[in-house]
Amino acid sequence: MKNSKIEWTTHTFNPWIGCTKCSKGCDNCYACDMMDVRWKRALWGAAGTRLRTTGATWANPLKWNRESESARVFCASLADVFENYRGDGSAPDRPVSLDPWRHDLFDLIEKTPNLEWLLLTKRPQNAAKFLKKRLPGNLWIGTSVEDQKAADQRIPHLAGIPAKVRFLSCEPLLGPLDLRPHLAGVDWVIVGGESGKSPRPMDPSWVRDIRDQCVAAGVAFLFKQWGGRNRKVAGRKIDGRIWNQIPMPHLAKAA
Repeated sequence: MKNSKIEWTTHTFNPWIGCTKCSKGCDNCYACDMMDVRWKRALWGAAGTRLRTTGATWANPLKWNRESESARVFCASLADVFENYRGDGSAPDRPVSLDPWRHDLFDLIEKTPNLEWLLLTKRPQNAAKFLKKRLPGNLWIGTSVEDQKAADQRIPHLAGIPAKVRFLSCEPLLGPLDLRPHLAGVDWVIVGGESGKSPRPMDPSWVRDIRDQCVAAGVAFLFKQWGGRNRKVAGRKIDGRIWNQIPMPHLAKAA
């Protein structure tokens, strides 16, 4: 989607749709609710389907590359590029492996050097293996961190990837986080509360503490939202300020 409303990206691009829930952060997955439960576009789960998007969708990044020298593209908001999916090959939406699609995606990333590609995964251990063989210079790689367990398990894998930018998405933030042991290997931290029909609560002290850790470590910090059933009402200010820091400030949206 061109000109995304997500605060930390310029555009969004989905190479395919479908995933498998793997941790507490997935419990209220908006992508599953929208694409599986409501619209029946793809069946979530290890035995589900993975629907590749259209050629027209895949052509969009090529257009954006021609139009801009500094756009950010959040890739795969409706999937996890590094998921261990194995289908039975019985239909196009049940591929035997996602590897051919992954390589097609990385071909596209390499063909669009004017774009900064942001890939977010809950499986950084898989990303680390894949990216040993293929790591484009315009790739930003991130991992989701919803609680301390996820932080301690995932960030060490992320920190070992020599990508242009390494980032954390602490959304939905489900508990306090001590990121200090990990911030030396991180360039950017995004924090947000859960929104939707049954959002889990986020304590403001958790947000302030993460902000303070990032400030002390010199790590860019962006606060996306307080969340809740109506996230627009709660807004995104912390103590009257919008925190909109992004690595490489010349790419940042105005706060």
